[in-house]
Amino acid sequence: MQFMLLVYVDPELAAALPTGEADDMMRACLQHADELRRDGTLLDSQMLADAGAARAVRVRRERVTVLDGPYAEA
Repeated sequence: MQFMLLVYVDPELAAALPTGEADDMMRACLQHADELRRDGTLLDSQMLADAGAARAVRVRRERVTVLDGPYAEA
């Protein structure tokens, strides 16, 4: 079974961390990802653009619509 995981970091919370702590956390995360890759557990990882650059792409009846901004729909 495979899973996809999306991790979102709130830029305001990251900026509020003590100097260097966000970098240390990212470094630890990347090291862990490298270990998972070596084990064959992690197949791929990609860094996404900031949420402000997000676009929602919708395809309905072969018609593509692109909307600016991040959207969460229920």
